[in-house]
Amino acid sequence: MILSHYCSRIPYLVQGIRKGNKYYGLEICTRTLPCFNELYDYFYNHKTKIIPDNIYELLTPVALAHWIMGDGAKLNKSIVLCTDSFSLREVIILMNVLKLDMK
Repeated sequence: MILSHYCSRIPYLVQGIRKGNKYYGLEICTRTLPCFNELYDYFYNHKTKIIPDNIYELLTPVALAHWIMGDGAKLNKSIVLCTDSFSLREVIILMNVLKLDMK
């Protein structure tokens, strides 16, 4: 209900099969709203994905959970965060932010 005013319809259950196992998910359809443009502008520069200067403030536990769900994977007993589109400098910035948060 917290996000209901951002949604164009009520969330609904989806299911899929991966490697013979049934998985369930909750799909949410958001509206196109100006408030999302501010978030887009933080992470894109001329349609190129970037790491914003204030990533330390933006990468909250909830934001990290969204990143893992949207562009992460489980590998053995670890989590992989996909950073393929970022420069080496940006990946190092992310590593440092994540290291700081673990202390």
